[in-house]
Amino acid sequence: AAPDMALPDATPDGGAEPVCGDERVDDPETCDDGNTEPGDGCDAECQLERPVHVEPDAFDMPFELAFDADGVAEVAFDLDRADDVDYFAFELTEPADLVIETFAPDDRYGCAGDTLLALLRGDDGQPLAENDDGPFSLCSLLNPIDDAGVDGVAPGRYVVEVAALAGDIGANVLSIRVVPRLPEDAVCHDFALDGRCEDELRCLEVDEETLLGVCRAAGCGDGFVDEGEECDDGNRLDGDLCTPMCRLDGPEEVEPNDVRPQATPLGDSRRPDIGPFQMLSRFGSVDDVDVFRLTVPPGDEVEVGLVTRDGFFNCPGVVSGRLLDGEGRVMAEAPIACDVWFADRLAPGDYFLELRTDDPEVVGRRLLTFAAPTRLVGAGEDCAVVDARCDPAIAYCPLDAPEAERRCVAHVCGDSLLGPNETCDDGNDEPGDGCGADCRIEATDISAGGDFPSALEPGESDLFAFTLDARSRVILETSDGLRRCPGDTLMRLARVEFDETRTPLAESDDIDPDNNPCSRIDQILSRGRYEVEVLEFFGEGLDAYVLSARYEPEVGEGEACGPQVAICGPDLRCAEGLCVVAGCGDGVLDEGEACDDGNLEDGDGCSSACEEEDTDVTAGGTFPGGVAANERAYFVFTLDDTLRVDAEVGDGEGGCPGDSFLLLERALGDAFEAVQGADDGGVDRCSAMSVQLNAGRWRFAVYGFGGVALPDFTLTVGFRPVVDVGAACGEAAACLDGLTCEEGLCVR
Repeated sequence: AAPDMALPDATPDGGAEPVCGDERVDDPETCDDGNTEPGDGCDAECQLERPVHVEPDAFDMPFELAFDADGVAEVAFDLDRADDVDYFAFELTEPADLVIETFAPDDRYGCAGDTLLALLRGDDGQPLAENDDGPFSLCSLLNPIDDAGVDGVAPGRYVVEVAALAGDIGANVLSIRVVPRLPEDAVCHDFALDGRCEDELRCLEVDEETLLGVCRAAGCGDGFVDEGEECDDGNRLDGDLCTPMCRLDGPEEVEPNDVRPQATPLGDSRRPDIGPFQMLSRFGSVDDVDVFRLTVPPGDEVEVGLVTRDGFFNCPGVVSGRLLDGEGRVMAEAPIACDVWFADRLAPGDYFLELRTDDPEVVGRRLLTFAAPTRLVGAGEDCAVVDARCDPAIAYCPLDAPEAERRCVAHVCGDSLLGPNETCDDGNDEPGDGCGADCRIEATDISAGGDFPSALEPGESDLFAFTLDARSRVILETSDGLRRCPGDTLMRLARVEFDETRTPLAESDDIDPDNNPCSRIDQILSRGRYEVEVLEFFGEGLDAYVLSARYEPEVGEGEACGPQVAICGPDLRCAEGLCVVAGCGDGVLDEGEACDDGNLEDGDGCSSACEEEDTDVTAGGTFPGGVAANERAYFVFTLDDTLRVDAEVGDGEGGCPGDSFLLLERALGDAFEAVQGADDGGVDRCSAMSVQLNAGRWRFAVYGFGGVALPDFTLTVGFRPVVDVGAACGEAAACLDGLTCEEGLCVR
């Protein structure tokens, strides 16, 4: 029932004391039926008398509820274990809007525990509506505004299912109320607790504390999205981005603006609190591109925040954004531009915001883009103004200072703030406490190699350092010391330069994403100083772990080498477990070599001097070849007439030597251009092609798919004349393109 808004009872001394039985509901009364007799739904202390649910129950054996004269049915229930579920049944004799909720026995807006509430059809248990957490607490609320299943419920039998989401939640109240449709100007509740406004009306002018409002006609100015509106800011005032007719207001794009020279300049914003620059636009198709110009004036570098929304400040769909400089270099990009994204450290000049979409739902919708530049200022500059902030690389803003006195303060080691080139700052410049006098984490020296036990506190990292006196292979790995993984680690390797700056070299997350979340870095490094940082991936810390470090210096010609041992020195290569002099014929493409097929033979596409040879295959037949990684072998032929050309890569014995690619090229003067290619089509992963070609000079290029080596292969090439309709076809002749060979004859 609707709350009684009557004034409290008056007392002779002018105070206000509630009197039970006066038909006024005064705090702390929950009812007042004009008497103090118990047993009639309102007890002698003016507290609601609710029936108490009795166990056991089930869907087909629910606790039966009945509505009182005010259309209210309530019951007290107790979910005393995690798997306890209670069922309550009621009948509707006519269509009704319902409010179904759970709450604490003494507080409608409180809750004794987390409940899950569902309305089911009484005949078959079909769910109609469900709610976990309501707007006031962990208890549940179904209302006719937010839940269609309780809006205009048809006559019939229904069952309410109540479950606990967190074990024993104790006693609560289930309330089911039939609520009316409210007319215009009636008092309404934002969650329709006492009824929803009639169709074409909305609960507007809602008080933030009481959540009470007034039923008003829906339309422009009500703050809701209605058909035909581009925006609705809850008023019908001009000059605030949304016009009195609920149309977006502000600078608009000028088409065409698909490329940088056509870019529309961003204009002055109607909402400077969001950003001083604004643009209205719409995509004409999924192929449309909109480009806008943003000018950073002379002065400080700026950070720019960008966002694209619709007129209701919702995400319009999939819109991506890129910010380019005057030369087209990408300064920042966002796959979803309706989330605020930033471009950092833009120097004065012109920049170009490029928006795209591949979402048909976005096409034709009005879009609203804002840009908010913020100046990055240095020490001594005012950091209390809206359009500026301290450059975090060199200074910070003392937020504890009075606003009028806030000036950027330069970072110094020992100020407890992480500054440029600092990896820690513990508020002092004393060494030996984990953070050195230069505000860098003090590293554990692991130059000797071996196992180094450690542990990680939540949110912290460990730093290790080593020095190499000669070029070496370095293997770093985290584990528990017994070849098992104690937790998910992240490892970063950096070179320490002469000026103490760090150059990142490698990063390792998981050795095996499926089975081993520890980290491993295996690098060949030159002499110098290096640092290794180890972190727990989620920042949760590790009770214990071990970092293993192994260093393998380079060895000379004739010495042992391989994946688990030393590395070969300069100008050497590891071949069959020994270091040998690198050169032509070793199967590895070196500087100055055009090819290297692993031998020093001529006539196979790569000469004994490792220069490319084009093998002439005009006569047809099977031709040997070989290529190193990222190499190609070429086979040329000349046609005097139109012929069918059949080509297949193989191993010369009916098999396939590896995954190949076959590319057909046509001569254009002294150069060749690609015509078509074939990945598969032959035996296993080998390539094959059958194509009709006109007279002219042609060639095939053969190489390993993905750039892998094919050190030993064959290319078989055959030529067949082409014949017209009715002529014999098969191995000796091929049909012209457009015809098919059926039963030995060419047919259309």
